[in-house]
Amino acid sequence: MGIFTVKASVDGRNAEVRNLVVGEFLGNVGKLISHKEAGMVVNDVYRDICTPSQKLEVLQELYGPEFRLFKVVPSSY
Repeated sequence: MGIFTVKASVDGRNAEVRNLVVGEFLGNVGKLISHKEAGMVVNDVYRDICTPSQKLEVLQELYGPEFRLFKVVPSSY
């Protein structure tokens, strides 16, 4: 049932709330995307809500510590 709460809070126009939700995802993205419903929410938030810098943080988390250590920035950003 929490999926609907998260979707409702990020669908709003309040940027502060959206940034708080995205901040809560960070650090747990790997665990969340392996869950059926949470993976869909992370996908929606990444695709529709995240700023380019937040997208980079999510990608760094997925690619692992080496990616973060060497500060590799994809050419699309």
